[in-house]
This record gives sequence, C-alpha cells and structure tokens, in this order.
Amino acid sequence: MKNLRELPVKEVMRKRIQSVKPDTPIKKLIKKFESYGVQYLPVVDKKGKFLGGVRQEDVIKLAIDPADMSEHELVGIFGTKITWDLMPEAVRDIMVAHELSLKPDDPVKYAAKLMVDNDLKVLPVMKKGRIIGIIDEETMIRKVIERL
Repeated sequence: MKNLRELPVKEVMRKRIQSVKPDTPIKKLIKKFESYGVQYLPVVDKKGKFLGGVRQEDVIKLAIDPADMSEHELVGIFGTKITWDLMPEAVRDIMVAHELSLKPDDPVKYAAKLMVDNDLKVLPVMKKGRIIGIIDEETMIRKVIERL
C-alpha cells in the first residue's frame, strides 16, 4: 500500500462536485450550500470552464456591516470598496479567482503543503482548464484517518 503522502491527488480528491455560474444569485448560492452540504463551490462559465470558487465564508462576510471594517478588509474581501448601496447580488461579486490549483498526478504531500503554506481550505484539481475534482481539509483528514 502506497504512503498517503505519495498518492496522486486523483486518488483522494472528491470527484462528485457541484458548481455554480457567475450570475447565480446569492440567495440561490446559500440554498445550494445548504442542500449540497458543502462549504465550497467551484464557479464555472456556461462551457464548464473553471473561473474560481466561492466559500460559505465569503457569504458570511456579507453580514458584516462595511462601516465596521477597514478599507483594507473591504478591498481584500470584495476586490473593490463596498458599501450598503452596492451589496453583492451574484456569485461573480464575491467569488475568488484561484491562482493555485493541482493536477491529478500531483502527490498529496504537495497538495497539503500548498494548503498549509497559503492558508487554504480547498484546492481545485484541474485537467485541461476544467475542474475535475476538489481536495479539501475534510477529505485530507478522512484519508489520514482511513490510513491509521
């Protein structure tokens, strides 16, 4: 049996993934989080090309009054300064473009290092510009426990 660290990501990633489109309304996004029981959803265009992702945490931040946040926090969360007059309405307004991703044959140890070094809870697994899976903290922990 291969050491978990050496396993390719494709052997431990979640393959059944749901996604949303950039124009998905925030209210519908929240319902999808609830019905799918996930904390992250990839954002794809009409052709299925991966554009980024959205986390439950991104939605929770919408409950924070912008008046209670510094300009740095506001820009960091939304990319542009936000006010109550300009509340996000769709996924495109709060999604995060992923600069980091994995390839199916990357070893799990590489995925773990990327996640720890960059304070990430989830990484997309990409093949030819398409998302084919997700590796997240929950999946990693479950796989570690299975190996004990």
